[in-house]
Amino acid sequence: MLRQQALGGWLYLLAWFLTIPWTIYEVGFDFWGWLPRLLGPTLIAIAVAFSLLTLSRIQKEARHA
Repeated sequence: MLRQQALGGWLYLLAWFLTIPWTIYEVGFDFWGWLPRLLGPTLIAIAVAFSLLTLSRIQKEARHA
């Protein structure tokens, strides 16, 4: 992402998505067990998603320039 390539962001979002079944496998459907496993990665995933939106806009503008 620092090189203005979206692959790193997509890999992070894939890893975040795969933490959900891992969390269910490890603690079941206990909310308090999910909280420490998903809160931090989810906050980072939100920032990465917004960064991907911005990055895709920058890449589109660079293609048309």
